[in-house]
Amino acid sequence: MRALRSNPRWDVLDYPGPAARVMDAVWEQAATAKLPRREGFDVRLAMTLRHHGVTEFATANGKDFAEFGFERMWNPLEVKPRRGGGD
Repeated sequence: MRALRSNPRWDVLDYPGPAARVMDAVWEQAATAKLPRREGFDVRLAMTLRHHGVTEFATANGKDFAEFGFERMWNPLEVKPRRGGGD
């Protein structure tokens, strides 16, 4: 992650205003945990969702999001569809 962030050919975009702290937290976690790049995307997504007040999250990849404090997570691929209702 550090190499990606410091690469002179990349611009690191962040959120404006108060949301800018989201990326500070993402970079901090990425640097200490030595996350693979793919997991860094999960960290950014989870922290952005939590920053904006999301408490429930549907994902087929629950194990990678378990530590972020979502009140409820479920795998939408395992949820049985409701029957009836006609819509």
